[in-house]
Amino acid sequence: MAAVILNDGYVDRFRQGTLSVLEHEKRRLYRWLPLAILATTGTVLAAVVGGLLVDWRDIPASVQAALWKLTVAGGLILVLLFAVVLLVLGRSRTGPSWSEPETPPARARLDLEADEAELQERTKALHALVEAVRELTAESQLEQLLKSMVETARRLTGASYTAIGVFDETGQYLTQFITSGMEGAPRQAAGFLPVGTGVLGQVVNKEGVLRSKDAAPAPPAPSFPTPPQPMRSILNMSIRAHGRLFGELYLMDKQGPGEEITEFTKTDEETVAALALQAGTAIENVTLVKELRSAESQYRLLLESTDQGIYGLDLEDRCTFINKAGALMLGYQPVDVIGKKMHELVHHSFRDGSPYPIAECPINCAFWTGLGCRVDDEVLWKQDGTALPAEYSSYPIMEGGVITGAVVTFTDITERKRAEEVVRSDEERLSAIIATQYDIATADLDQNRLMNLIAERTQALTRASGAAIELVEGEELVLRAASGAATSPLGLRLKAAGGLSGQCVRTGEVLRCDDTGTDTRADLSASRQAGNRSLVVAPVHHARQVIGVLKVFSSKPYAFGDRDVRTVQLMAGLIGAAMRHASEFEEKQALLAERTAALAALQESEERFKGAFHCSGVGMALVAPDGKFLQVNQALCQMLGYSESEFLGMGLQDIGSRNGLESGMALVRKMLEGEIRACETEKQYVRKDDQVVWVKLNASPVHDIHGQPIRFVFLFQDMTTRKRAEENLHRGEDKSRQSS
Repeated sequence: MAAVILNDGYVDRFRQGTLSVLEHEKRRLYRWLPLAILATTGTVLAAVVGGLLVDWRDIPASVQAALWKLTVAGGLILVLLFAVVLLVLGRSRTGPSWSEPETPPARARLDLEADEAELQERTKALHALVEAVRELTAESQLEQLLKSMVETARRLTGASYTAIGVFDETGQYLTQFITSGMEGAPRQAAGFLPVGTGVLGQVVNKEGVLRSKDAAPAPPAPSFPTPPQPMRSILNMSIRAHGRLFGELYLMDKQGPGEEITEFTKTDEETVAALALQAGTAIENVTLVKELRSAESQYRLLLESTDQGIYGLDLEDRCTFINKAGALMLGYQPVDVIGKKMHELVHHSFRDGSPYPIAECPINCAFWTGLGCRVDDEVLWKQDGTALPAEYSSYPIMEGGVITGAVVTFTDITERKRAEEVVRSDEERLSAIIATQYDIATADLDQNRLMNLIAERTQALTRASGAAIELVEGEELVLRAASGAATSPLGLRLKAAGGLSGQCVRTGEVLRCDDTGTDTRADLSASRQAGNRSLVVAPVHHARQVIGVLKVFSSKPYAFGDRDVRTVQLMAGLIGAAMRHASEFEEKQALLAERTAALAALQESEERFKGAFHCSGVGMALVAPDGKFLQVNQALCQMLGYSESEFLGMGLQDIGSRNGLESGMALVRKMLEGEIRACETEKQYVRKDDQVVWVKLNASPVHDIHGQPIRFVFLFQDMTTRKRAEENLHRGEDKSRQSS
């Protein structure tokens, strides 16, 4: 049975009402107490006076002892009586004086009977209240608790109607409205969640009690139920717990004898007050239990909604909880793990099987040291004895600043370890391929040696039984390199039309055969003869053509996976790159030889040009596109009377001509613009010493590799002697004509 707790204030009020029954006995005490005091005082005085007047030597010792004891006892009784008087006077606020007239015995009996009736009524109400509180505290559902409360309040007080309105957390709006005695039309009149006006609203947000016999209309009050009909007597009070308003309880129209409406009594008020107090506590407890269950449900939902394992430990390493995912990862059901020592159960050994001391366990160190930890590569042991690669973390649980245990989360990292192994293997393969590429780049360009190197590396990377490289020659495939179990002699020729190798050459695609015994593409007889059960064949490309194949084979079926296919494809690409590199090297070597021969011829031509330039009897000059002299020979210097250094500081425009023909600079511009390709003309030039010389001028451009003129060659041939002879001849002919 749940414990029943009553309000102290109610008990005090009940006690005060009950003590009024003893008022009559107190008055009787006032009558005989003075007589007892006088009698005791006389006895003590008589003993004292007798002791003074009588000679004590004449009295026996026993009598002396008796008188002495009597005197002391009388004194103590006298002191006690005075103390009782003072106590009675102190506890009585309006007690009667000693001269107050005596109450008649008949009236005293009537008062006593009335007090006894009231006491019986209070006792009966108390028993009913205790039983009601017991019933309320036994309820675990809020809805049923509220219904029991209104029924109990109606039964204890005799009210015609009772109702309770439950507020939200703000204390302003109703969330529930439960009634008793309002079924049918009165309940419909109250509404589902009525807002309410009138006198009942006056106690909203107040801790007081409203009790009235004839309730008059009152100003509107929001957020409180409207009574179903005019009220004649009401009793209303709030339901609170720890200062929070949970709701309002009100009772209407107390039924007296003969079903007449009477006023709610003080006892009703105290009963309902105690009921409301206990109901507030019960409602708070039910609400807390509901919230606790909701929080526990959310907590369980969170635990069961993750794929991580989560479990808790107490300070003795015993499991306090574990989610389903964690238990299944370890091969258990949650019930099998609760209460077990987890280190002994799942963390007792290292990966290699050696014992794992609990003192070194990072999980337990969390609640020993108060420091959390995370370990990303250990094992937990499953129920079947196998190791579970796991990543886990352990952090202490703190309650009030005290460590009470630890919470552990762990994850199965089997897939992560497998992925890491794949990545590690791929990295190793990639490193081997890069090393092979480096070896190809740094080795000599002997194709046979390079193909043997690639075949050996490919076999090792794919863990194949053997590897081979075949190149296309006409309609045949010729074995050029082999490694491992490839026992066929180099130079062996096979028809390119058959088998996987021929199909690879035709399609240019990588082909994989998992079992030559069932794959119709494979040459079954050749495969059986060579002992091959699985194959991977990749094409070798060069100059956008398939020039051969690289293949690996194994004596076991299904020996190669996708990673092996990619590896063979990459290695086949290295063969093509190596052959392309060798071809390009040969082409470059031939080009270098051609360029070397051309350079030698050019150098020889330049030497010849230099010899002819400087030793020629004809004046020669190299002229820039702007007309400046770049180089002149000695014959030109003698012809025009300038030194070589003077020429190099001059241009064609600085050499004067006298016959008005086009200057040399004009000829250069025409050749630059493409009007003429070369020119030949006769001109008169003035030497440095002002002598006139006749010159036959030839000019032609020198082009770069793009066909653009970069300089011009001018030839100056001295014709002065011939011109003078022609002039003399003409003068002689003229004289002959004149004489004839």
